[in-house]
Amino acid sequence: MPYYYGYTVIVDRIRTARMNVLADTSSEFTIEIVTCPNNPTGELMKPLVQDGSHVIHDMVYYWPMYTDTTEMMSAEIMIFSTSKYFGLAGSRFGWGLFKDYRLANQIEYMRHGDHVSEHAMLITYNMISRVLSQSPSPVTGMLPYHQFVRAKIF
Repeated sequence: MPYYYGYTVIVDRIRTARMNVLADTSSEFTIEIVTCPNNPTGELMKPLVQDGSHVIHDMVYYWPMYTDTTEMMSAEIMIFSTSKYFGLAGSRFGWGLFKDYRLANQIEYMRHGDHVSEHAMLITYNMISRVLSQSPSPVTGMLPYHQFVRAKIF
């Protein structure tokens, strides 16, 4: 089973959860983390547990330059990062989208930027501003930045 320390931190912030790192789906409460799309296959993964447990979708690769999908995601919890988007692995700048406002409030560290350096915030702000100022290609519908990265990768 893949392991990433950041996931245990996320789960620990949900005060009512008991983390089950061994993926024992028979436990009383399960939080499943689904990397979507999968790295390195690009496959859009689906949750394995279908019992109403919480599913966190790790969407750091869900960008037009990494996947051909145009499907709009609407998961309960989705986390994103600029680490893969801009190739800034050390920036640690990310965000989460939650359908349940109460659950979002329980994960307090995702609401504040005190764990991200001002330098990382400034670089991310400038890069996102530049990408958003671009106009999509009339042929591909992709932003020039996405086309550039996709051409270099594939």
